[in-house]
Amino acid sequence: MFLRDKLHNLYIPGFPILMESFYIQEQLLKRYLPKLYHHLTDLGLSSDIYSTRWYITLFSGGVVRYHTLLRIWDVYFLCGYDIFFFVAIALLKSYESE
Repeated sequence: MFLRDKLHNLYIPGFPILMESFYIQEQLLKRYLPKLYHHLTDLGLSSDIYSTRWYITLFSGGVVRYHTLLRIWDVYFLCGYDIFFFVAIALLKSYESE
């Protein structure tokens, strides 16, 4: 896991994978949830403010229920790190109406 997906780059100084994750999440949010993207941008909220814990803990920091986390990790082991971007967008979609 650490070697395949280079997860060590998620935790080294400068957090290169974390910064890349924020950028990708912002682009996906802009494309698939434009109203929410503009709302968050108008409020001055960028991905790093609300999703750091998601990526640093690989969504295990109380973000989703335990059985949901197991399903997310199952797909992660099968498909790789990119699944976390889809999970982030799905989480944001679930709160879009609020």
